[in-house]
Amino acid sequence: MGTHRYGRIPDVNGMAYLNANLPAPQTSFGGPDGRPRWTSNRLYGNVSDATVLTNQGIGHSSNIAASIERAFSSGLFAKIGYSYGTSKNTVDPGSIASGSWTGNAIAVDPNNPIIANSQFAPGHRFFGAISYTRDFVGVGPTSISIYFDDRSAGNGSYVFSGDTMARRTRT
Repeated sequence: MGTHRYGRIPDVNGMAYLNANLPAPQTSFGGPDGRPRWTSNRLYGNVSDATVLTNQGIGHSSNIAASIERAFSSGLFAKIGYSYGTSKNTVDPGSIASGSWTGNAIAVDPNNPIIANSQFAPGHRFFGAISYTRDFVGVGPTSISIYFDDRSAGNGSYVFSGDTMARRTRT
């Protein structure tokens, strides 16, 4: 017997953060990069945190799965399956709004992040199981099973921190 499923779920009320104290960018990077650059990150110097929590409907997730299984009259059972899932959003929310905003790696405008892979996207998954059931000693059936599961390790990103001009002080 085999099964298959597909699902796509839009992110209707996804969480979003913005910093109400973030000024417009003061300059931009030179060369082909051209991204905005902040040399000052506060409109009001005496306000240390002005994180605003809001909603957006930009993200989505999808998953496709298939499996095949068979039970044999000898007591043997076998099953194999595969699934692949994606998840995209602008921020992976956490329990503290300001920490989620500051911990969100952004390439352009922190108050208007682009959609990207979620750190919770499941990726590829393969699994299989074999089970044998028999009444070995006459008091009731016993099952012996072997299970295999292999999956993607998740998403990763390279995040640069520090001086984006890569200037170093030599002594």
